[in-house]
Amino acid sequence: MKEVVILMSTYNGERYLKEQLDSILNQQGVKIKLLIRDDGSTDRTLKILEDYKSCHQNIFEIINGENIGWKKSFMFLIDYAADNYSCHSYFALSDQDDIWLPDKLIIAVDAIKQSYPTPLMYCSNLYYYKNNKTHGLVKDFKLMPSPKNCLVRNIAAGCTIVFNQELLKALAHKKAKIEIAHDYWIYMVANFCGKVIIDKSAHILYRQHDNNQIGSKHGFKEIWARRLKTLRDIRRTIRPREIAAKELLRIYGSSIQPDSIKSIEKVVNYRNSFLRRLCIIFDNGYSMGKWSNNFWLKMHMIFGTL
Repeated sequence: MKEVVILMSTYNGERYLKEQLDSILNQQGVKIKLLIRDDGSTDRTLKILEDYKSCHQNIFEIINGENIGWKKSFMFLIDYAADNYSCHSYFALSDQDDIWLPDKLIIAVDAIKQSYPTPLMYCSNLYYYKNNKTHGLVKDFKLMPSPKNCLVRNIAAGCTIVFNQELLKALAHKKAKIEIAHDYWIYMVANFCGKVIIDKSAHILYRQHDNNQIGSKHGFKEIWARRLKTLRDIRRTIRPREIAAKELLRIYGSSIQPDSIKSIEKVVNYRNSFLRRLCIIFDNGYSMGKWSNNFWLKMHMIFGTL
């Protein structure tokens, strides 16, 4: 039976944590180990974790950390896992407040083990879950992974990501110079250095509530108000996609295929001339899927805030 190391970062998660832990312990067809870093919780989260650990001594490892934010907390877990769990074959990311269906991990492991022994990442769809009811699928997956579109949009939800030992090694102790969401960074590295496997089915109830760190549904007005504010703050925009592309080249350039290098360089250098900017604007490979998202993407290219 395959063993999966689950990387979870917690922060003031007492309300839903037990439900999530129970769903993880009820996974079928795999053995699990839970590596949990608490990010400085001030509620009963650590007490809940310790209670579960006392009942499952050989499964839980809990790291009591200071508050550094969820992005850095997950990247810490990846480095820690590489140093202490490198003999394991499979690793999964977990939020603190979802509910995993019993087949979540075994489906991911089966998908990965049938593929080539290169850095591999699996991700799946999700069910929206609010007020104890499911509300349909989160993703339509009309946009599939490619070297170009992964530079402008992440289609992988972190709580669905499962990856192999080879990808863990590729990720460990390689820090980008800016803070990038851990799931987006994993997705980009897997795209350029290995392979991404997409499962259009859902195996997780993705809980929506007021305290979601990321990923909650937003209305049309809210989305466009945030976008317009970005244009007003153009001088303070840090150009996250451009910088992430530069970091990919700096860290992984020697491992990336020449054609993919050209795709990255197109993002890195688009502001260098008007012609380069036109070339990327009219390259439909850099796509976010929906026309409204693509319109906004082209605006970023025009204003140099990609």
